[in-house]
This record gives sequence, C-alpha cells and structure tokens, in this order.
Amino acid sequence: PDPTPPRPERTRSLADLDEADFRILPAVFGALTVLLVLLFRGFLPDSALVFSSFLLAFSPFMVFFSRTYIQESLLVFFTVAAFGCWLRGWKGTAFLALGLAACCKETWILAVLAALPFRRRFRPVPLLAFVSFFLPCLLLYSSFLSHPRGLLDAFMGYFQGWNRLTGGTDHDHGFFYYFSTLQWEIPILALGLIPAFSTVWDPAGGQAPYLNRSPSPLGTSPRGSADFPLHLTIATLLLSLLYSLIPYKTPWCFLTAWAFWILLAGLGFSRLPRGGRILAMLAAGHLGYVCRDLNFIRPSSPLNPYAYAATSPDLKKLAARMEALAAASPEGRSLLVKVYGPSIWPLPWTLRGFSRVGYWPAAGQDDDAPVVISRIEEEPALESSLKGEYQVEHYALRQGVLLRLRIRRALWDRLRGNATPSGGNAKSQTPPPGQPRSKPSGQSQQAGP
Repeated sequence: PDPTPPRPERTRSLADLDEADFRILPAVFGALTVLLVLLFRGFLPDSALVFSSFLLAFSPFMVFFSRTYIQESLLVFFTVAAFGCWLRGWKGTAFLALGLAACCKETWILAVLAALPFRRRFRPVPLLAFVSFFLPCLLLYSSFLSHPRGLLDAFMGYFQGWNRLTGGTDHDHGFFYYFSTLQWEIPILALGLIPAFSTVWDPAGGQAPYLNRSPSPLGTSPRGSADFPLHLTIATLLLSLLYSLIPYKTPWCFLTAWAFWILLAGLGFSRLPRGGRILAMLAAGHLGYVCRDLNFIRPSSPLNPYAYAATSPDLKKLAARMEALAAASPEGRSLLVKVYGPSIWPLPWTLRGFSRVGYWPAAGQDDDAPVVISRIEEEPALESSLKGEYQVEHYALRQGVLLRLRIRRALWDRLRGNATPSGGNAKSQTPPPGQPRSKPSGQSQQAGP
C-alpha cells in the first residue's frame, strides 16, 4: 500500500467555489488596512492613530465594501501603504505598493495626482523603484507572462474609460453625491473638517498656514515633521475634489478618499479638548452600531445608502429552488435552463453549477425548456412563444428587477411527488384547445419557496 497520505481534493471548477472563497480576499485586505496606521507613527499624534484605527475598523462604509468582492479594498490598502512608505523614505517599497495599486484599478492615478503638489523638488527616482512599480504590473496583467497582450489591454483601458470622465453613463451623479451617500458617517466628516478648516484659517492669528508657508516636500521631511498634517489635509481635499468632479460615480469609488478622510478625522480628534474627545468617542461608538445595522441586518435594504444595485437575498431562494429541481430531474444539473432579459447578473454565478444554461437578451421563437427564467419585462414575448404547461414563481433579483421562474409541469410534478401539486389548485399556463390563452394575471403563481 502507498504510505503517502492522500492530498486534499483541489478545486477543479467554478462550481466548486462559493461566496466565501471570493469575499475572503477583500475582507483580509480591509482588516489589514487598519494596521497601516502604524506607518504614520511619528507623523501624527498617537491619539490620532488610535482613533483612526478604530474608525477604519468600524466605519460602515469601509466595512461594507470590505465584505464585497470588488477590488476597492485592495486599492485602498496599496494606496495607503504606498503613501505611508514614501513618507518614511522607503521608496522601493512605496513604488511596489503603487504598482500593486495600479493592478487593482485605474483610479490609482488620482491619488498620485493629489500628492504631486508636494513634490516641490523633483529628484530622479532610482531604477530599482521603477522596477518595483512595473514588475507587478508585468506579471499580473500578463497572467504571469502567459498572456502578454494583457499589458496592452490594461493600457488601452485608460482610453476606453474616457466616457466615465466625460459623462453619459447610467452611473452619472452630481458633485455632492459621495457626501450625500455618507450621511451616516457625519462624525468622521465633521472631525476631518477640523484640520481642513485650520489649514486655511488659524483661529489664533487669522492667517492661512498653507498660503503663507512653504512646507517641505512630502517624503523629504525629517521623521515627525510638523508639515505632514498640512500635506495630509491638502491631499485629502484634492483627492475628494477629483473624485467629485468625475460624473461617473458609484459609492465604492470614493473608498480610497474616505480612508484618508479617516486619517484626517483622527488628526481632528487629537486637536479636540477633553470634552470634545468624549463626544467624539460616543459618536464613534454609535458608528459601530450603525456598522452592524447596515452590514449585517440591512445589507441589501433600499434604505442602505451603500447598497447600490445590490443583489436581493431572494436570489438565494431561487438558487435553492434550482438545486431542488436538479435533484428532481433525471438530467440532474444537465437540466436545460433558458434565461431571457438584459442585465441579469449575478444569475450566471447563481447557476454556475448547471452545465446547460443559455442566456438571451430577449425572448425568441423557440423558448420552451424545462426551466425558463426571465425578467418580468419579457412576459409579453414569452406569452406568445411558450407552448408548454408551466408553474410560475417570482423572485427579486435586485431592487426594481423581478424575475419570473417557469417550471414545466412534468418537472413540477416530479418535484412535488404527485400529479396535482399545491393541493390541486395549480392551473396550466396553456389552456385547452379552442380556448383563448389566459393573461398573466390569471395564471396560478407560487410566490416563491
């Protein structure tokens, strides 16, 4: 016998993965971002660092998108890491982090533009720094050199995204959209405005520190420079301005700017008197309550400002119904499923375990199948093309988008285990010969499992 212990079975297909496999990555980087405040020790007061770390950990906005499979939490981590490493003089590490940020999303360049005004003396960058920046881009965009064209595609992506800068998309919003979305996090914004306000007006002398001083260039000041709070304030305001000027806006786009607002809020906290700090800590504690509510109780509610086109929890019921149908069908997961309608994501993910699924933007001529899923807008076309008898159920895909699930009568009977499902009150969608087809409102409809 082979004495070698068996190896754990590896994941072989997309169907073997679940949500946790994907969401663990942004969750880990969201948690690691809390530790990055240590890079700013000596440049910000210790009280500011402690308070900022608490806000990074419990800000509802930061937590919400650290639990979502998008690249924003990775972008935040590498951008803040690059900023902190550059501040400490670790140029090679800073450029490596910046290169990894460039691999996350094209908006990394906005943070660079916001920091450029403080490079008063443009010194040559060491060759090693350039290598540190381009190496992760080369490896990741080319899939570790297996797809060289990926580098060109990444570069062309900056030009293809020009319409986001000029407007005309379905996600265009006004200048103040981000701050209106962050309505639950007013304490962070209010604390961040304290150092921002003192940047342009000194209560003691009425002077404008930024306009009347020549702060040393960012990254060249000695450790503990008093100029860093000024750099942080101006960079945060510039970054917020750049994001707000772009017409294309989704809540998660502002996550990088909000991380710097949290650092700024920590700085504002350190400048408060004792009574003000107590009030700030109470407000931060309330943020923890709001974080729990928006992330774990109402994550997809229409009242949640961060639930932008969020998937309805109802889709999990649809997934459970599909698994039950596969178990009842002799074909198993090879069951034929037809899906009709535009913008039906994430149905391809939900149905990833089924091998015979077809997607069409609209209903056609031959639409019959054991299982038919459609957006409710496709109902008129399907009414004229379907010829079988179906049981109908409804499920919400996301806010404002309703799906209709049709199950062929023979499969429905197998699922229910008798010839008269639902207590004998289920009606055929196709009427007897010689009678007109009934309207959708006259169909027997199961409201979901």
